[in-house]
Amino acid sequence: MKKYFFYIILIGISIVMLLLYFNYSRPYNIDITKSVYLQKTPTGKQLMRHGFPFYIKGVSGTAYFKELAKIGGNTIRVYDTTNVGHILDEAERYNLAVIVDIPLPKFGKYYNPYSEESYNIQLQKDVKRFVNKHKNHPALLIWNLGNELNYPLVIRKNNFIKTFNSLIDLIHLEDPNHLVSTTISGTSRGQTFGIYIHSSKIDLLGFNVFSNLKDLNALNSKISFVTETIPYYVSEWGINGPWEAAKNDWDAILELNSTQKGAFSKETYKNYIKNDDLSLGSLAFYWGTKIEGTPTWFNIFDADGRKSQTFYDLQSLWSTPKNSVKLPPQINAMFLKGMIDQEHVVLKPNDLVDARISLQNERDTTLVYKWEIYKEGWGNQEWIYETSLNTFQINDDDKGKSITFITPRKEGPYRLFAYVYDTHNNFSTANIPFYVLNGQ
Repeated sequence: MKKYFFYIILIGISIVMLLLYFNYSRPYNIDITKSVYLQKTPTGKQLMRHGFPFYIKGVSGTAYFKELAKIGGNTIRVYDTTNVGHILDEAERYNLAVIVDIPLPKFGKYYNPYSEESYNIQLQKDVKRFVNKHKNHPALLIWNLGNELNYPLVIRKNNFIKTFNSLIDLIHLEDPNHLVSTTISGTSRGQTFGIYIHSSKIDLLGFNVFSNLKDLNALNSKISFVTETIPYYVSEWGINGPWEAAKNDWDAILELNSTQKGAFSKETYKNYIKNDDLSLGSLAFYWGTKIEGTPTWFNIFDADGRKSQTFYDLQSLWSTPKNSVKLPPQINAMFLKGMIDQEHVVLKPNDLVDARISLQNERDTTLVYKWEIYKEGWGNQEWIYETSLNTFQINDDDKGKSITFITPRKEGPYRLFAYVYDTHNNFSTANIPFYVLNGQ
């Protein structure tokens, strides 16, 4: 009898401990009609929003909400918290959901603000204030806690991990109706396993993946042998990043033209995102204009709001256009002194040279052309535009498809950009790096 009583007590204690565990993990009830949550399915997890299944078809940026909704997108991720209230309002106007980044400093061996207790206390106050300010907005989808934080793979929790976990708990407590994610650069096994070991209360993982998007399934397959995988979404994807690009003889990165970028993005989506049954969706990068690698590398729009080929290829993936689509000018190639864009172009200083851009529809007389020369920016450094370098002779017979210009006098690396604009608010672009070398 005593033996049976012992087992009954043991079972009872186990049940109580399990209940305490689950209550501690998520100590609140949610209203499924007003919340974002995860629902278990036979194959994994389903993201639910306001009581309905939700698959992320989105972008990363801060503008062009109307255009995103028009082509079938449903989500935008924003990195800057400065104007989040306005962004949420604008997103709601077009029935878009918003993933809001909560910026955190990256953890580093030689830079670790999390070692200061006063900093951590203030950080918690700031995050609490921010979350409570926006948590009831109907456009809010996910809180993304930090971007590419360099999460360490360590045995014991350090100050960064403890602070990070305290912020996850804080957001869960203050806002039980939304999920918390963080994003990882690439498919780093070390960072991913670090989060699994020490921050298991995170709801979602976001992967910023470009050329290594193809490795994402393999990463999650390896983890699934050890434990149940944390649900994930692709938080950034697109053409290969400038850090992954091919380079020429003087280490200038070689960029696809905008027509090639659209085709590349479309194939990437079909091959690696559309067929990923475990992913909760994806965010194309970059929905707007930014300088990264070059002034045009990731831009789906130009500075004046014109649309690139990638815009239309995303539309073809997400929706069926109601009317015929006017695509941007289709680029075949760009040439500088007869050499194609992927060649190593070395020129003499103060020399007269020609350049031209070849299009699929050469007879469209409504197109407008623009040419620019920049001093090479070497990655993310400043791209210098000098008026003295940008004097071109336009050939009258083809409205600007071809030009001649005098090469710079000063030796060094430069880059020639070509832009083509149509009458439907579209643009196309290509560029060629070249080196001016004395003695050529």
